[in-house]
Amino acid sequence: MSRALTTYEDFKRSWMRITAKGRHASLDAIYEDLGRRGSKSTLQKYRVALLKELSDKGAEILPATIPPDMVPLIEEFFTKSVAIAGEVYQSHRKDLERQLEQAFTERTDVEENLKESERIRREQASLIESLQDDKEKLQASVHTKNTNLIAMSEKKAVLESEIESQRKLHERELEHISQEAGARYQSLKDRLEGVQRQANDEKTRADKAVKQADNNADHFLLQIEDERRRSAHVEANDKATIQRLESQLHISQKREDGLAMKFSKAEERFFALQGSFDSLKESSAKEVQMLTLELSECKSDIKWLERQAVELQEAREHLVNELDRIKSSSQSAASERPAKE
Repeated sequence: MSRALTTYEDFKRSWMRITAKGRHASLDAIYEDLGRRGSKSTLQKYRVALLKELSDKGAEILPATIPPDMVPLIEEFFTKSVAIAGEVYQSHRKDLERQLEQAFTERTDVEENLKESERIRREQASLIESLQDDKEKLQASVHTKNTNLIAMSEKKAVLESEIESQRKLHERELEHISQEAGARYQSLKDRLEGVQRQANDEKTRADKAVKQADNNADHFLLQIEDERRRSAHVEANDKATIQRLESQLHISQKREDGLAMKFSKAEERFFALQGSFDSLKESSAKEVQMLTLELSECKSDIKWLERQAVELQEAREHLVNELDRIKSSSQSAASERPAKE
């Protein structure tokens, strides 16, 4: 089974974490911090590359200790700052190398021209008699070459001066970047302290809110107790109403019995007056109709009372269910309160 790959960025983060804990970032410590991933040779190669990168960007070693909470911020800030400084440095360095290369090229051309002049002089020495007429031309050419050499020397001096000024400018820029890094570090530290103070304030407000919640819970329990007493009172009223309706139902039943007896007596009277039915037909019919209406009214009253009894029973069941719900709510609230505390 092959080992998990370890990248250069993993190595740098592990280095920062170990240094932040105040320990020496050895290869063994980094190897353990990475979960025993990668080989020691790979870690050594990354270590050499990191030291070379830091050396190229103006730093030789990392700080000995770093606050653990500041590691991500400093790592990001350090990476970006070093990257920006490295880009500026590489840009200036490439420009200077290009100018130096151009100067060396021109110098090579001048040296070749000087060599050509020396060769011509040697040829002049051997051919002075035959080339006397060309002597002045050659001397003029030599004079021109010497002038060009002087100009190139002056140009070289100017380039060296520019290189020196660029070096000083680069040093000033690095110092400015270091100052900005220190200022940003102080700013981040101040922001961290502000965040900590804000967290403490939030904790204080949270504690106050918890206390207020406890007070509200006590108030809510008092309200539940009031509601329980009110429910008990309503239940007592319901019982009284049921008793009253039962008594009314009993009275109605008695009334119905009385009406039945009255109807029976009327019926006896009807049979007794059967002989005088023709003469008393009209009055008897009215009385029978009246008794029938009374009986119908009694039956209607009985049905109404029965409906009232059913409605009262449903209301009673609803109140009992509501009371059970209130009791269960109060019990759950009482069980949640110790859990919060």
